[in-house]
Amino acid sequence: KKPYLCIMSIKSPCVKCELTDNFNGLFPCNGCRQSFFANHSIDRTNKLRNRFEDFINEFTLISDIFHYYKQNYNDFPWKMQKQENEINEIKLQIDEKQKLSK
Repeated sequence: KKPYLCIMSIKSPCVKCELTDNFNGLFPCNGCRQSFFANHSIDRTNKLRNRFEDFINEFTLISDIFHYYKQNYNDFPWKMQKQENEINEIKLQIDEKQKLSK
């Protein structure tokens, strides 16, 4: 038979206040694996939620800027062609007036 290993569970302290025992109990964060007391856990959750909202706002801003420049870039060849057509039309009118004035 294989011997059983006895693993002792050592309570890690609350990351915020460094205490290891409290009547509220310690709660581990599944993301960072750190322990927090209930009230500190709520603070941590709110802080993470705010950071996530900031991230979403920054993403939205960058996405809007990207789409703005993409749209303007896609319009650029069309605008260039329009200007070239207008220039050619003006040249044609100048040529016609020069022919008439001769």
